[in-house]
Amino acid sequence: MAQKFPHPDRLARAIQKACDRHPIRAVLVTGIAPVEAPLLAELRQRGIATGNFLTDDPWQPFCCSRWLLQALPVYDVLFTPRRANMTDLQKLGAPQVVHLPFAYDPDLFFPVAPVPTMASDVFFAGGGDRDRVPYMAALAAAGIQVGLYGGYWERFPETRALARGMADPVTLRQAACSAKVGICLVRRANRDGHVMRTYELPALGLSMVAEDTPEHRDLFREEGTHVLYFTTPETAVAQVQRLLADPALRQTLAQNNHRRICNGGHTYGDRLRTMRSHLMPP
Repeated sequence: MAQKFPHPDRLARAIQKACDRHPIRAVLVTGIAPVEAPLLAELRQRGIATGNFLTDDPWQPFCCSRWLLQALPVYDVLFTPRRANMTDLQKLGAPQVVHLPFAYDPDLFFPVAPVPTMASDVFFAGGGDRDRVPYMAALAAAGIQVGLYGGYWERFPETRALARGMADPVTLRQAACSAKVGICLVRRANRDGHVMRTYELPALGLSMVAEDTPEHRDLFREEGTHVLYFTTPETAVAQVQRLLADPALRQTLAQNNHRRICNGGHTYGDRLRTMRSHLMPP
């Protein structure tokens, strides 16, 4: 789904006016917000630090554009949640590239009472990428009830009947908390090693099977304490079946993971403090 932003000229004028009126020390933007190189250069001349939290990979076809690649090296700091593009960003000439993982919003992601009509064996929310389809199809073929939310799943015959549509935060909370297991898939098109659901599912109190990536291993450590890992559709099915057959293990993983994420400095407020420390050091 295309994101709507102000026209670059209007946005530039709004930022310039704000900097004229207020003692602004830093400007932080996210992803492909249309802040272009000339404005960034002007802000630097004013002594205003600039940073961008790259929520998507700039080389993903959806995001990639000449103006964006020209603007990125003009930022003072680029924050990226993916290790896979750090070298590429450095090659562009970015002065500082900082790995900063995703997080969760505690005002949106917290456990709620299950809704019986939304019950499922396994919950997934995210876009219907082609490489994700085999996982959902394998779960359904194994007789596992899939609660599948997000866009574009109806494009594929394997997942059309599973799709439950888009989910607002309330629906997402209810659907997740009405499921027995959450499955966490990364986005290969985005070169992700983890995703927002990496943090949101534990915050919702859901036991989780996670795609086996270095980033997930760094966060959740060895298998069986916080999550179970999978690498293929077949192993995803096996791990989900293992949890469905073992309510005690589900509860243990869910509790351990909830504590790890919710007590571990993984909110977006925590991430903002990190970004501020880089942009405005004491």
